[in-house]
Amino acid sequence: MPEADAIPIGGSASWCGACGHVGPENIGMCPVCGAPLGRAVRGAIVEMPPGAIPCAQCGRRDVRVVFRGWSRLYAFIYWARETRLSAYLCVDCARKQTITSLLMTAFLGWWSFPSLWHGPKATYFNWRSVWAPPYDSLSWGAVGLNELLESASGDGGGPQVEDDTVSADSPLVDLTITERHMVINADDPYGALGISIHATDTEIKAAWRDRAKASHPDVNPGDANAAARMLALNQAYEILGNPRLRKAYDWFATHGEGSLL
Repeated sequence: MPEADAIPIGGSASWCGACGHVGPENIGMCPVCGAPLGRAVRGAIVEMPPGAIPCAQCGRRDVRVVFRGWSRLYAFIYWARETRLSAYLCVDCARKQTITSLLMTAFLGWWSFPSLWHGPKATYFNWRSVWAPPYDSLSWGAVGLNELLESASGDGGGPQVEDDTVSADSPLVDLTITERHMVINADDPYGALGISIHATDTEIKAAWRDRAKASHPDVNPGDANAAARMLALNQAYEILGNPRLRKAYDWFATHGEGSLL
């Protein structure tokens, strides 16, 4: 995990969910392991790469998800109520939420005297969501960068290697660099899913589905750890749900670092 003082607090940064690398903003590929990068602004994760977490609305995992916030204003004469929503969604679903929020505020939010103040504010939040996250995303419920990295690394993380060279008899040799880093740096995927090392493919999928439903950020509004837990579950399933990666992880967990180099 990067040192805390190496993580930009005020500006933008890129982060890698596969190896934990944090650096200057660069929405491309990780310079360390080649995995797609996510994006953080002012210490909050505002964009996650494909496969990190599913879109909270459509459930797709093969696309980037972005953090967005919306305001829905309801008003009548002297009464006005503003409801703020936020979520990690794919771009298409985020656009639909923005259109819905703009229409609801336009038709239901301007029918009171308090709306002279609340109306422009709600409209600004919704227009901003077209292209950017809320300015203070952490207060809107976005997961923090430091928090996510600490959660991913646990109490020191799993076994590490300093070299990508592996022995010819290791199943790691058949993996890409990104897959290899994912397997080597995995922190107990069996424990994350709550299953035994003898679990079948069906049991692995069922365990991931049950825990993902319970841990999804949409089901846990206000829980800043929900996105980090969801990321850990998806990373665990990405390894154990893939026969090649599971075989490589099991081999590495049994043989340890000494057999790799």
